[in-house]
Amino acid sequence: MGSGAALTSSKLNGISRRDFLIGSSGVLLLGCTPDTATLPTGALLGPDNNIGHQLRDGQFPPASREMRTPILIAGAGIAGLSCAWWLQRNGITDFKLLELENTPGGNARSGRNSISAFPWGAHYLPLPGLDASYVRILLAELGVLQGDINSLTPTYDEKMLVQAPDERLFINGAWQDGLVPRAGIGANAQHEIQQFETLMNDWSERKGLDGRYAFTIPSDLSSTDPSIRELDKITFHEWMQQQNLRSEPLHWYVSYSCRDDFGADHHQISAWAGLHYFCCRRGQAANAEPHSVLTSPQGNGWIVEQLSQKLQQQLLTGHTVVRIESQATGANDISADVYDSATQEVVRIHCDQFVWAAPLFILPRVWSAMPKIATPEYAPWLVANLTINNIDEHEFTTWDNVIYQGQGLGYVDATHQQMQFHRPQRVLTYYNALSNLPPREARQQLLTVSHETWTKQIFADLHKAHPQLEKQCSAIDIWRWPHAMAIPAPGFLSNLPSRQQNLHPRIHIAHSDLSGFSLFEEAQYWGITAAKKILADVGKL
Repeated sequence: MGSGAALTSSKLNGISRRDFLIGSSGVLLLGCTPDTATLPTGALLGPDNNIGHQLRDGQFPPASREMRTPILIAGAGIAGLSCAWWLQRNGITDFKLLELENTPGGNARSGRNSISAFPWGAHYLPLPGLDASYVRILLAELGVLQGDINSLTPTYDEKMLVQAPDERLFINGAWQDGLVPRAGIGANAQHEIQQFETLMNDWSERKGLDGRYAFTIPSDLSSTDPSIRELDKITFHEWMQQQNLRSEPLHWYVSYSCRDDFGADHHQISAWAGLHYFCCRRGQAANAEPHSVLTSPQGNGWIVEQLSQKLQQQLLTGHTVVRIESQATGANDISADVYDSATQEVVRIHCDQFVWAAPLFILPRVWSAMPKIATPEYAPWLVANLTINNIDEHEFTTWDNVIYQGQGLGYVDATHQQMQFHRPQRVLTYYNALSNLPPREARQQLLTVSHETWTKQIFADLHKAHPQLEKQCSAIDIWRWPHAMAIPAPGFLSNLPSRQQNLHPRIHIAHSDLSGFSLFEEAQYWGITAAKKILADVGKL
């Protein structure tokens, strides 16, 4: 799918193949693009790269003063917020939660304009199965899960369940229901898709010799049976070849799914990770179909907002840990130099317990004595929110919309949950995992390509399904994620830091990187695992 094989004819809207525009940075524009003068306005946004570069180069002054807190948490993404939430609900409130950005949430953060709230990253939460007990506890506390949290089929707040119609795929010139290719794909492809679905159903119910499901979520609870973990030695594409699954529509769908969750296609990820994607979820509801999801206009930002409200006394945004010093033993053995972006001051904070809830690749830059651990490669992502005006309301009817063989991953309608019959204005959230290049090259492209070029690429990608989109769009705001998520390449299971000894008795890692891929449930699990270690140490568990 990352190859860009989206052209089905020699001409598109009067433009020949040789006239397709290729940007100076190598961005392929797959279709007709408007003149620069008619392009919509918008912002080119992203995490604070200046702070990141200063961290890389160690360009921070010494601490000007000192203070103390018993527990310090660095990073207010889902992992850090979950760690803090768990401490708080177990009676620990004397801690600080630091966030580099001016807004918490990590890749679950969100934004808002005059039309709607919208996601800047993660846009839904699947119904949690029984293994995802922490997710159920949180949803019950937030009033979304109603009734017994241990029920196989609890009831969920109807306003949070994605409204129908939920998914569609543009294929062979028309929209079909669902994202699995069905329309006009031929008998052999249909047969292989049925075979694949049967295999996934079988693997979903399979258990290892240890009695655990082969794949579950959180992934740390999956079977450790060596015969299952052997799947980590090959790619998912190789595994499919071994099963004699070779049809192009099936491979497109599997590649799309892997890009959607891992930022890399099935040629790049472990077969274990690919099977985990399709076989780990067993969530059900009394008032929804299996495999339904929870969402809101701001995606998972609604969870960030609620947790941040609970933790407003402890949360400090615009604060970055730039140096960590520690001793092997002792009660007061950890100090962290913290940079305040507003005052440009560095304060040394002494603590008994320290939680690193940020990506692992940053930690060696701030902790010089850190034991050596493997860190993953990260996938870069682009997310754009398109403001659409005066639309044909029959054109945009579904929450999740994907274009077969598109360059990106399609878009969700952020206004879909507004429960309004008449919505002449929409916000469409477009996603593109830049997996067509090696991550380092894609990251460079992401950060150097202009807003104008990205805008043209987005219109070109969506042109097949929406040829009038550029005339309907008044603004495009673009968010660039240089290190959006860890890529679970073959061999990742044997390199996970979670399988190694603790790095320090009072320094705890809490991040989805410990799972090898970025999902809400994984981040929450490791945040709470760190909190439980601290609670046990202070006698509160």
